[in-house]
Amino acid sequence: MKKKLIRIAAAAMCMAMAASNIAFAAEVPEDVKNSGIGGLSEAVSELMDEGIITGDDDGLFHPLDNLTRAQVCIMIVKAINPNPAELNGTVTVDVPEGGFTDLSGYNWAKAEINYAANHGIANGYNDGTFKPGNNVTMAELATFAVRACGYTDSMLSGTWPQNYIAKAEELGLFDGLGIVDTDGNLMSVSEMKSFDAPKDMAAYLIYNALPTIKSANVEEDQPQGTDKDTTASIPDFGSFTFASGSFNSDINTYNGIALAKDVKVFVYGQKSDYKRDMTFESSKNDYRETTVYKYKSVSTPAFYKLEDGKIAEMIVPSDVGFSGKIYCVINAVNTRVLNYEGETVRGIETVTAGRDITWFAENDLSEFPAENEYMNGEIYELYAKNGEITSIAKAGDEDVRGKLFNEFTNGMTEVADKNGKLIKIDSDWYQIKDNATVYVLEDNDDEYSTGSLASIRKGDQVRLYDISDDDESSVDIVVVSK
Repeated sequence: MKKKLIRIAAAAMCMAMAASNIAFAAEVPEDVKNSGIGGLSEAVSELMDEGIITGDDDGLFHPLDNLTRAQVCIMIVKAINPNPAELNGTVTVDVPEGGFTDLSGYNWAKAEINYAANHGIANGYNDGTFKPGNNVTMAELATFAVRACGYTDSMLSGTWPQNYIAKAEELGLFDGLGIVDTDGNLMSVSEMKSFDAPKDMAAYLIYNALPTIKSANVEEDQPQGTDKDTTASIPDFGSFTFASGSFNSDINTYNGIALAKDVKVFVYGQKSDYKRDMTFESSKNDYRETTVYKYKSVSTPAFYKLEDGKIAEMIVPSDVGFSGKIYCVINAVNTRVLNYEGETVRGIETVTAGRDITWFAENDLSEFPAENEYMNGEIYELYAKNGEITSIAKAGDEDVRGKLFNEFTNGMTEVADKNGKLIKIDSDWYQIKDNATVYVLEDNDDEYSTGSLASIRKGDQVRLYDISDDDESSVDIVVVSK
């Protein structure tokens, strides 16, 4: 029987929305309001409120236009809402390239394409291209969305794209799209492989997927290795492999093997104990969980476990860790914490390169900033040796170790104007780098969080810092007070 695409009103979807009495803040484009497609206004409004989509330059949405693979990557990644440092990198930690040869002219989508590729959401082609300008098909759209919902190839039975289309149907991602034949049956797999997805269907599908995408991409607090981070269960040692290698500078590989996004790192024993036939204790009190972000460029023996070709769990010695300069804001200085060896030391709770990390201070470090100082937007240079902080300095101090650590502003100063990546302080304009780290202190809040360029607005109070030893006098770190 010949198939025919029927675009139908999403009655069930409309009823569910009406029952929830949703209020919409976004101004829906006129061609969405007048499209005659049931439920499209609600879906578009929700996605606009979330910052996932916008109208075109003419103020319209053009719901029947096709979307490219690059455009859909942007929508899916915005729905995931990753840490800005993970999307754009920072001055001290880069984001790995996806390795595609055809992204020239696509700088506006490059960060999202690389993120999607690095996190297994969107694959390239065997010839090394991504084909960002190709129209996205319904099969590709469904695949990207299902992967953003937390599913991988190994979790689904069958072959592509049937396996992802079946999972998308099971998750209700096709609800309201109207992609049925004259008998009410869902469009076939072969048709979805060749059917280019228009903007209205993409909006429906991502709207349907949004709750699952959000729940699958909650960024949980990383363990820090303190006495509070005793593990609930010890690793299964029989499945681990011994190696002696290094974490890379972007902290996404060890010994050349990719780290899983949610890699678990256990701290155990001393570096001198690590051998291929090493014996592990069976008491979970001998282990601490910690964050992988403490191991930038660290060389160490380790035991690791692979899942889907990536390192999912690691066991590392307690006497290794990052050595070098750390630029950060401080959220708290704890008077007593237990380090990996069970010693009582002071802990410094920071946000470093966009990540919450607690660093241990060495026993004889005596000078620590007071709360009324570090909650005023001050950036600190901590110096670490094997993961232990040996000194703390501010911009302009004599004991600063970095070649360049300057503050452009003299304390918190009001943003007079903003134009893209330029912000005006008094009569001077300052260029914000693409990979600048932004820290935000909300009104009446007691800790910093990671923000983005969009977090900076006219009228905000800011402090601007340059920490890069380069020829550019531009801003690497912005601290915003709302």
